[in-house]
Amino acid sequence: MGRRRYQTTADVEARYGTPAAGYAPVTARTGPLTAQQHILHLLLTVFTAGLWLPVWIWLTIRGNRQAVR
Repeated sequence: MGRRRYQTTADVEARYGTPAAGYAPVTARTGPLTAQQHILHLLLTVFTAGLWLPVWIWLTIRGNRQAVR
């Protein structure tokens, strides 16, 4: 038989804990894009003939989402 492609509630609780146990939810914060990310976005903008430029601008304004525990 193959592997299951779904997780039961018991599987998730065994791995991450239960809400009653007081696990910390993951929140997001924003920070500036790094130099490597700007280079990547520049290359994507050049290779897509400018179609990636609005995404790059939006991400620059919005910031870089980072997981915080």
